[in-house]
Amino acid sequence: MLRQFHLPLFVVVVVVVVVVTIIEAMDPPETTEPTTIPDEFLIVAETTSLRLVTPNGSLVRTIENTQTQRVVGVAHDVDTQTIFWTDTTLDAIVTSNVDGTNVRTIVSRLVIPSGVAYDSSAKHVYFSDSSLDIIGVATLDGNYSMPLISTDLVEPRAIILQPSMGYMYWIDLGSKAKIERAFMSGNNRTALIEGYDLGWPNGLTISGERLYWIDGKADKMESSDLNGNDRQVMLTFSANIHPFGMAITSETIYFTDRYARVVYGLPMSSNLSESDLSVVTRTRSTPYGLSLYRAGENATEVNRCSLNNGDCEQMCLAEPTGRTCACSVGVLKPDGVSCGEPDTIIFLVENDDIHGYVLRNGALQPAIAPITTVKKPLSVTVDPTTDMLYVTDITDRAIVEVTKDGQKRLVLDDPPLSYADNIAVDYVSRVLYYTDRTANIIGVVSVKGDWRKTLISGLDEPRGLKLDIAEGMIYWSDWGSVPKIERVSMTGERRQVLVSTLIVWPNGITLDLAKRLLYWADARLDRIEVCNFDGTNRRLLGTYSQVHPYALDIYGDLLIWSDWQHNKIGAVNIDGSNFKVFVAPHVSFRQPTGLSVYNSSAPLATSACLDNDCSSNQVCVPENSTAYQCVCKFGNYNPSTEKCDRPSQFLLLAEDGEIHGVNLSSTATNPVEAISRIPNVSAHGIDYDAKTEMIYWTRPETGEIWSSRLNDTTGKSRSVVNTDITLVQPTAIAVDWMSRLLYYTEWNGNLSTISVISFDGTMKMTLIDSNLTEPASIEVDPETGYMFWTDTGVHPRVELAYMNGENRRSVYPEGFVQLPTAVTFNRRDRMIFHCDARADIILGIPLDVATSLVSSKRFRVQSVDVHPFSLATVGDDVYFADHNLRGVWRWTTTSNNANRIYRTNNMPFALRFYDDKRVTTPATANACANDNGGCAQMCLAVPGGRRCGCSSWDNAGCLPIIIDATDVTATVGDSLPCRYENVLTTGIEVTHVEWWFNGSMTQLIDDDQLNDTSYVATEPGTYRCIVYNPYGRAASWSIFVSPPPDQFLLIGEADAIISARLDATAFERNSVYNPISAKSVGELAFDAANELVYWGRQAGGGGIYRAYLNGTSPDGDKPWFSDVKSPGGIAIDWISRLLYYVDRDNKSISAVDMNDPSRRIALISTNLRQPISVAVDPIRGYMAWTDQGKRTVEMAYTNGESRQTLTTDVVRPSGVAFDRKKNQVFYSDTSKDHIYSYHLNTKKIVDGFKTDVDIHPNSIDVYGTKLYFTDHHLRGVWRWAMKTVGATKILQTKHALAGVVVYDSTRTSGTTGCSAKNGGCPQICHSVPNGRRCSCVEGNIADCLPKFSSVSTPDVAWNANATFSCAFPAMDEVGISYVSGYWMKDGNVLKTFSATDLMTTSTMTMTITKATSDDQGRYWCKLVNKYGTAETSKKSVYIGKAPTTPPPSTTAPPSTTPPPSTTAPPSTTPPPSTTPPPSTTAPPSTTPPPSTTPPPSTTPPPSTTPPPSTTAPPSTTAPPSTTAPPSTTTPPSTTTSPPSPSGSSVSPTLHPTVLQLPEKRHGDLKVAAIVAPVVCVLILLGILIVVVAVILRRRQSKNISDKSSSSVEYKNDSFGYREMDEEGAVTLPADYRPNKAEYDVPEDFGMGYDEDSLVTARAFRCLLMPAPNYKHK
Repeated sequence: MLRQFHLPLFVVVVVVVVVVTIIEAMDPPETTEPTTIPDEFLIVAETTSLRLVTPNGSLVRTIENTQTQRVVGVAHDVDTQTIFWTDTTLDAIVTSNVDGTNVRTIVSRLVIPSGVAYDSSAKHVYFSDSSLDIIGVATLDGNYSMPLISTDLVEPRAIILQPSMGYMYWIDLGSKAKIERAFMSGNNRTALIEGYDLGWPNGLTISGERLYWIDGKADKMESSDLNGNDRQVMLTFSANIHPFGMAITSETIYFTDRYARVVYGLPMSSNLSESDLSVVTRTRSTPYGLSLYRAGENATEVNRCSLNNGDCEQMCLAEPTGRTCACSVGVLKPDGVSCGEPDTIIFLVENDDIHGYVLRNGALQPAIAPITTVKKPLSVTVDPTTDMLYVTDITDRAIVEVTKDGQKRLVLDDPPLSYADNIAVDYVSRVLYYTDRTANIIGVVSVKGDWRKTLISGLDEPRGLKLDIAEGMIYWSDWGSVPKIERVSMTGERRQVLVSTLIVWPNGITLDLAKRLLYWADARLDRIEVCNFDGTNRRLLGTYSQVHPYALDIYGDLLIWSDWQHNKIGAVNIDGSNFKVFVAPHVSFRQPTGLSVYNSSAPLATSACLDNDCSSNQVCVPENSTAYQCVCKFGNYNPSTEKCDRPSQFLLLAEDGEIHGVNLSSTATNPVEAISRIPNVSAHGIDYDAKTEMIYWTRPETGEIWSSRLNDTTGKSRSVVNTDITLVQPTAIAVDWMSRLLYYTEWNGNLSTISVISFDGTMKMTLIDSNLTEPASIEVDPETGYMFWTDTGVHPRVELAYMNGENRRSVYPEGFVQLPTAVTFNRRDRMIFHCDARADIILGIPLDVATSLVSSKRFRVQSVDVHPFSLATVGDDVYFADHNLRGVWRWTTTSNNANRIYRTNNMPFALRFYDDKRVTTPATANACANDNGGCAQMCLAVPGGRRCGCSSWDNAGCLPIIIDATDVTATVGDSLPCRYENVLTTGIEVTHVEWWFNGSMTQLIDDDQLNDTSYVATEPGTYRCIVYNPYGRAASWSIFVSPPPDQFLLIGEADAIISARLDATAFERNSVYNPISAKSVGELAFDAANELVYWGRQAGGGGIYRAYLNGTSPDGDKPWFSDVKSPGGIAIDWISRLLYYVDRDNKSISAVDMNDPSRRIALISTNLRQPISVAVDPIRGYMAWTDQGKRTVEMAYTNGESRQTLTTDVVRPSGVAFDRKKNQVFYSDTSKDHIYSYHLNTKKIVDGFKTDVDIHPNSIDVYGTKLYFTDHHLRGVWRWAMKTVGATKILQTKHALAGVVVYDSTRTSGTTGCSAKNGGCPQICHSVPNGRRCSCVEGNIADCLPKFSSVSTPDVAWNANATFSCAFPAMDEVGISYVSGYWMKDGNVLKTFSATDLMTTSTMTMTITKATSDDQGRYWCKLVNKYGTAETSKKSVYIGKAPTTPPPSTTAPPSTTPPPSTTAPPSTTPPPSTTPPPSTTAPPSTTPPPSTTPPPSTTPPPSTTPPPSTTAPPSTTAPPSTTAPPSTTTPPSTTTSPPSPSGSSVSPTLHPTVLQLPEKRHGDLKVAAIVAPVVCVLILLGILIVVVAVILRRRQSKNISDKSSSSVEYKNDSFGYREMDEEGAVTLPADYRPNKAEYDVPEDFGMGYDEDSLVTARAFRCLLMPAPNYKHK
C-alpha cells in the first residue's frame, strides 16, 4: 500500500519547496545603512524619530532618541553635518550629528516648540513656540537664548531664514493667519501676507527669489515673491492629500502628507499636476517637518556675524544693513557690543532657582545667571548697600546670604526655622525680619547670625512682609482664620491692625514709600487694593480673573507680582489699569514665589540708626524716624557704661543644635540671653572653667570633646582630644578646675567607662570600667575629692567615689531609683541632687548620709507632661530642663513650686550653673591645686589628699624609662636585657619587674633584686619585660625570639582583617602582619599555597574578595567572585583548589574553582533554611555546615552526596570546624553559649566547652589542641585549650568581629583521589571518603554525561536463549555516581538497575529465554546520572522463524509482519511483489551494521538493509513470489556504509530510527490504491491553505514594519509562536534532537522520520504542529 503514496508525496514535497521559494522571494532583502553620507537627502520628522532618505527613497538612516515622542520642526547645517529639531514632548530644541551621534538639548523648558531654523553664519538657532507665542534665538551651545518677538503673536509655526540678507520669515497660525518678515534681530517687523483667504499655512520655504507655503486648510500650494507680492496658487490638491511640511529645489517639490504617512515628490514646472506625484518614502508614523540636505548649500550664507561673532560679547543678530548685538543675560552697554548688569533687576524665586530679570520689549530677559546653590528657596530680598541677597530656604529651614554669582553663607539655620515664608532686610541696622507661618511668629536675626529674637508671637498664618526703615515700622499680612494686615514698630511696640474686613487671602504686600501707600493682593478674591500707611483711604485698584499672586512689588510705574499657581508673572499700572502677563525668556516660569525689585540707583532710606553709638554686642533698633534703642544681643544692659555686661551667674544650656546662656532673670514670656549663642553644635554634656572662660561639651556621635570661649562670636570652637586618643561615645562631662582635668562618661552598648582627660587632650586615664551599663551624668567636687554619677542601664543607680575611682559606693540602695538621668552637687549645703525622669521626682540627700534613704530635699513634678532630664543647683535653687516640653524650670527648695523661666526651640540635653566665683582660692584649694600635687602627669583629688595618675595613652613622663632596649634581636639562649632608670625626676620609685613569656609570667624580680633584671630566652616565643610604679601602671618592652610564625590567627574586624599570634594575650595581640583593609568582612578562609586570604563581604553588594598577606589584592577593588550577594561561611579545599561558600540569599552551598571563578557547582540547594557556616576536610572528603533556620548541624561528602544530620539539639548553631587529627566536627551554639564536638568515629556528641554567661561563641577554628572563637557582641577572640575548663581572652577589638581562622602555611599537602591529574576528572574533582567524585560546572555538562564502551544485542534464533549486554565505565573510574540504568524495548522498560547495582558493576545484562516473535523489536540501554541520560543505539533484534506450518494468508506469511517498533522511510519501501535475485540472499544470522542509515528521501542501494516488512525470514519456505527480495540484505562481510545522496559516506556513528507504521491486516491493495490518492489530495489541499495563510501573514508583517534588523523575530500564526530568522525561516539549534513524542506524526499520514536529519519530519512539524518552547538559534 505504501507504494501508492510515492508519486503523491513527491508532488507534495515539490509543491512545498516551490511555494517556500516564492514566499522568500516576496520579501525583498533589507537595505543596510550606507557608511558614507550622501550629498543629497531628505530629513523627515516622523513623530518619534527622524528619517533620512535619498530623493529616490533609499533609506540613509533613522535617528531615534529614547525620550523623543513628537518631532515637529526640522532644520540642518551642511557645514557641520548637524540636524536640529523641535520636540513638543521634551519641550526643547534638540540637535545631533547626521549620523545620529552627539544628541544634546540646546534650549529646554519651552512649551510647544514648533518651527526651527539655523543661521550657519552666526551659529544661531531660531525657533518658534506656539504656546508661549514667541520667536526666539539661541546660540548653538545653548549658553545664550532670548525671545526676539513676543507681542502680537498668536500661534507662530514654521520659520525660515535668509542669513545672507539678514531676514527671517515665519507663519502665525492664529485666528487670522499671516506670514510675516523681520530682520533677524527682530526689528523692522512686516506682515507680508494676511487675510481670510489664508487658511492654515505650513511648510514655509524659500527657493530662488520666491516664498512657498502650503495651506493645510485649503489643501493647496502657493507662492509669492519675497515681499509678499505676486501671490500665486501653484496647485490645489484633491481631498485625499493633506500636505504639511515642504522642501523645494529647482527641480522637485517635496512635501509630507500627515494622513497618508508618505513623502511625495513633484517635478517642478510651470504647470504642476497632481498626476505627476510620486511616493518618495512611506513613514512609520505621522510625518511633520521636512528639510532638504544638499552639500554646499551654505557656501553663500555669509553676513556681518560670520567673522568673530560680529565683535559682539554674547549674541550677534544679522540685519540687511549689518548686525545688531544683543544680550541674553544683562543689558547692552552704550558701546553697542558688550553686556552689563541693569540698574533695576527683578529677583524671582522659581522652583529651586533664583533668577534675576530685566524688563525689555515687553518680556522678562535674564539680567544675571541663575543662582542654583540654595536647595529650596521661597522668598528673597536684597541689601542695596552690599548687593547681597537674603533667601529663605525651606529645605534646610534656614536663612541664607547669597551673592549674585551663587556663593552662599548660612545666616540662621540652627536651630532651624519651621517655615520661613517671607523676609525683609533693615540694611541700616543690619538685621533681617522674617515671618514663620508654622511657628506663627515674626522673628528678627542679625545678618551675621549671632543674635536672634522672636519679635511677635501668637500669629495665625503670617506671609507678606515689608519694612518702612525710616519710620521703624514692620507691615505684614496674615491669611489665617482671621485674615488681616497689621503693622508694629521694630521694637515690638505700637502694634496696629490696618485692614481686617472684606479680605480673605492677603498674600503679597508692598509699600510705596514715596507716596506712603500700602498695596496688597488678595489671592482668593483675585483683586488688588491700596490704602494709606495707617489703613485709611482704602480703595480697589482692580479685579483680575485667573490671578493667584504670591509676592508683590513695585517696578517703576508697575505693580508686579508672582503667580505660583498659574506659573506667570503679572503686572498692572500703578493705578490698576492695563493688566498684562509677562513672557518668560523663551521658557515657562516654574512655580514663581518670592519676588523682589532691586534698583541700584534708588536712594537709600534714612533711619535714626544711621548715626548710633550702640556697641558691638548691641543692635540698633529704630523706634521712629528720630529715636532708636540699643538692644543687647546678650547679657544685661549697664546704664553706667551703656554697654551689655555678661552676668556673673547664669545657666549654661546645651540643646540640640546650639549652646547658649540663660539669664537668671529670664522668664518664659520674656527670655533673656546671657551670652552669645554657640551655633552648629551637637552637645550632649556640658561644663565650664570660669578661670579661662572656656566651655567644654561632648559630641557622642563623633567621639569628641569640644571647647569654645564665652561670647566668642567667631565660631572658633575646637576639639580638645588629641587625634591619637580615641573616645568611644562621650556623653556627660564635668570639669575639675583645680587639677585642670575633664571627667567624662562614655558608653555605646559594649563599653562603659568613667575616664579623665587633661585640658589639652594629651593625657587620658580610665578610672572605672566595670559594673557600668549606661552612665548618663557626672559631677565632680574637687574641694571634697568626690565624684558623682548616674547609671540608667540595667541596674539604675546613683553612685559616688573618690576622684581617682577608689572607694566606690551607691548613694541609694539597689532598686530605689528608676531612671536617674542627671546628678548635681550643691557645694554650699554639701547636698547631692538627682532627678528621676520616670518617677518625675527630684531628690536631694546630704553627702554625709549618702547611703541611707534619708532625703532632706524632695520635689515631685505635678504636671504629667514634665519629665526632668538635666539638673543644676546653686543656693536654694534647683534648675531642671525637660525633654518633653522643651524648657527650663526653677525649683526653690524652700517651697514646693517650680516655674518655667525659658523655652527652648529644640530638645535640651545638659544644664550647668555658671558662676564666675568657681575658681581656686586659698580657702578652697586641695592637694592638687599647687604644682599639680607633685605628680608627673595627673593629680587626682581624694578626700584629704591626692593620688598621682598616669595617662593610659602617652605616659612617657610618668612611667619608668627602659634604656638599651631598642634594635634588639635575640635567639634562643640569649640574655634579654631589661634596664631602666630607677628614680625619675618625678620621684616615682620602681617597685618590681616582671618577665612574661607567651602570656604567662615566668619571673618576678622584687625591689631588693633590681640590680640584675636580665632574662635568658629558653625557647622561641614572645618575651615581655614589665616595670611597675607604685600606682599600678607599668612601662614594658617586648621582643619576639622567633621569625614570623608559620601559624597565626586571622580575624575579620568590620572593615579590616587583622592578625595575631596564636600565643597572643588580651594585653597585646602581637600582630604578625599589618591589617588588611576591607569592607564588611564576614567569614574567612586562606590559600596557603599562594599566601592569599579570602573573605565574604556581608554588605555593599556582597561578593567574595581576596588579598595577599601584605594587604595587596590581585583583583584591585573588585571582588574575585561576584555571583553571591550575601555570602555566609567559606572554606577551601586546597587539594582540589575549590572554594566552598554559603549563599544566604539563595539558601544554598556551592563550590567555585579557585583557578577559574566562572566555574561554579551548586552542591546543596534543597532543604536549607538559613545556612550560616561551612567547613571542609578534603583529606577525609567531608564538608559540614550549620543551619540556624532548621537548627541543625549537617554533613555530606564534599560533592554534596551522602548528606546526614549530625544533631538537631541546637538553638542557634553558628560556627563549624573540623579537627582533622581527631576526626571530629566542632560547632558553636550562640544561644546556649556552648561549643560541642561530634566524633565521626563514635558518632557521639561531646559537650566540649561551656562559655561564661556573657560570651556567645560565633565563628570557630581548631588548630592542634586549641580552639579559637569570636564573640560578635563582646568584640573579642578567645582561646580554649581542649579538656580544660574556661577560655582565655586573647584579643579585644574596637569593632564587631566576624570570622576567625588559623593560618597554617604548611596546609598545602595531603593526598586524596584528586591529588594526581585532577583525579582523572574532566572538570572538577571532589575528594570523598575512600575515593573521589567528578563534577561538571553549570552550563557545561557534556563531559559528565554517561558514556557506553560497548553494546551487544545479537539476533536470536527461535526458542533460543540470548544475553544482551551494555558495557560502561565503572563509577570509580568516571567518579560520577550513576542514578539508574535500564534495558529498553520499543520504549518500554524491560529491566531496571538501581544506583546500588551500578556502584559495583560496569555492565548491564539482560537475558532472553526461549525467544518468540514477541521478543522481536528494538532494544537499547539507557544510563542516568545527575547530569543527564545516555542511550545506546536502538537495535532491531531479529528472531528466527518458528518451525510451524505455512501461513494461512496467500499475500504474505505471518512471519513477514514487521516488529512493532521498526520504522522505515517511506521512499525506501519496495513493492510487496518484488522478487529478489536469488544470488543475493543473506544467511539467516546476518545482522545489519549500525552504520547503514539511509537518507529518508532516497532509495537505498542494493547493499542497504530493507525494512523488515518487506523481508521474509531467511528460514521461510514460501514460494519466491511471497518472499521479500533477499538482495536488499547486507552480507556480514559488508563493512562500508552506503553512499549518501551527495556521494559522501554516511557517518558510521549515526543509527537509524524508524517510525512504526500501523499494521494493516486487511491486505486489500485495491482499496489502498483508491484511498491513497484521496488522502494525498487532502494533504496537498491542506498544505496549500497553510501556504496561502503564511503569504497573507507575511504581507501584513511587511506592511507593519520595514525595520532592517538582524535580531530574531517572533511571528504569530494559528499554530503558535515560532522563532524565525530574518527571512522568516524556522531556526533550530544545530545540535537539537527532539524526542519522539515531541515530533510524533499521526499514523494516518503513513510517514516516518529519521532522528538525525529530520528533513521530512521538520517540514511537517513546522507547518502542522505546535512549536516546542525553544528560544535560541
